[in-house]
Amino acid sequence: MLKALPLLLFPLMFILLFYNTRWRKISIYTCLFFFISGTILYFKGSQRINSYQFRGIITGLTYGRNKVSSVTVDGKIYKYVLVEFFKDKIAIGDSLIKNKNSNGMTLIKKYTNEKIALKFEDATGYVEYD
Repeated sequence: MLKALPLLLFPLMFILLFYNTRWRKISIYTCLFFFISGTILYFKGSQRINSYQFRGIITGLTYGRNKVSSVTVDGKIYKYVLVEFFKDKIAIGDSLIKNKNSNGMTLIKKYTNEKIALKFEDATGYVEYD
């Protein structure tokens, strides 16, 4: 998952930039708003992904610029799973295992039975979409 450090740094930088101006109160309230809403979104997203538990064959993958990333395992859709960061490793027909409250998934390749650990902490960086 994403680290919480950017949630702290952005509001602090914003306050430092605008503290000595006439927009002091607006900058502080804006920072508090973004900090609180970002923290809430971060923890809600983490709870949602951590609550998933599945074991089965991947029957569908969805990722793209304007689409919600999701994986379909045995006909059930799990939204907001960060599959686009693993799109070079994951394919339809592979087996995917995710335990409840774990920070990753185990991918078993279809033809080679190779086990690959997919960790959400590694799911950061640049993604090229087709």
